[in-house]
Amino acid sequence: MAQKEASPLNFLESREEFRKELHRLNQLEAKLMAIFKATDAADLEHHLLLARGTKNHPANTMIELFSQQNVIFDRASLKYDCALLLQRNRVEAQQQALNKDLALVEC
Repeated sequence: MAQKEASPLNFLESREEFRKELHRLNQLEAKLMAIFKATDAADLEHHLLLARGTKNHPANTMIELFSQQNVIFDRASLKYDCALLLQRNRVEAQQQALNKDLALVEC
């Protein structure tokens, strides 16, 4: 069953999708770090480059999943950024409208 994608117009959905995809990415990264016994992100990248150059490497499927999850996370991150900006713009517009109303009441 395909899951519903979050809309950038819905801040809460976008934030939840961002968190979920980040969690998945972190899990895959942790598994790859354990497989390659990498000490940090740079070491992991080095091992990933070496493994990609090796034909029929045992971790190729996991590496491909990690690459795909990176793309999915980037997309969710962009949606979340858009939702965050839209939310800020809405709040600013509401604040300006409230300030105008308060100015009218004070007069």
